[in-house]
Amino acid sequence: MQRVGSNRNPALDKFGPGKHGFTAGNSQTGVPATTPGAEFFDSVQEELCNVIEGAGIALDGNKRDQLLTAIKAIVSGSGLYSPASVNNIPAWSEN
Repeated sequence: MQRVGSNRNPALDKFGPGKHGFTAGNSQTGVPATTPGAEFFDSVQEELCNVIEGAGIALDGNKRDQLLTAIKAIVSGSGLYSPASVNNIPAWSEN
């Protein structure tokens, strides 16, 4: 995963030092809008697809709940990955 690049007219340091975000821009002040670029969209796409495919689900362009289904499968332990198999680091803890 990556944040929007500094060469894409980001809102500099929006989420803290070096953590750039998006801006809609302002035509009256000459501030251009952020243009994410293919590299950003590819990064987000692959991060999301890896979660879905990691749960053993084939990508389907006609479904809009695959990420939710994948997360539920992983959390419940019914996917290819389970909380116990992800680097042996628990993803949550009970207080």
